[in-house]
Amino acid sequence: MNKFRVKGFTLLELLFTIAILSILAAIAYPSFQTSIQDRNLTAEINQIYGAILYARSEAAARHSDVVVCGSITLDTCEDNSDWSNGFIIRDNTANETIQTYQELSDGHFLHNTPSITFSADGSATTNTISLCDERGINFARGILLNGSGQPRMGGALSCQ
Repeated sequence: MNKFRVKGFTLLELLFTIAILSILAAIAYPSFQTSIQDRNLTAEINQIYGAILYARSEAAARHSDVVVCGSITLDTCEDNSDWSNGFIIRDNTANETIQTYQELSDGHFLHNTPSITFSADGSATTNTISLCDERGINFARGILLNGSGQPRMGGALSCQ
């Protein structure tokens, strides 16, 4: 009888296990990347949604027009619909920037989104905001503003 019993794996068993794990990881990687991209889009649209809710409440609290707009300088509303460099919430009556938001993540863009102005009663023009990435409309996220200025997730999306 052998006093020394060897416990463990052989080198061949270890290599076989590593090969199987590598194959499984290669299969799972593209699905994992899609999950990360989806999470990033959702986080970013939630930030924009929160900014819109905040702007609407500030318009009512200040009894003035408050605008959410794209801004390169993060100080004034430029005459464009590009929010990719950042966007701001601005009190038009007091000529004051209330809140600034940094640039969108790489590859994310808001499609054809002009500034959104909330009046003192909280109303705004009907608008749809579409947040897109390189994957197109099937993965886009959106916010719909109704005539009374109430936002909700969803809406007719466009990424063209």
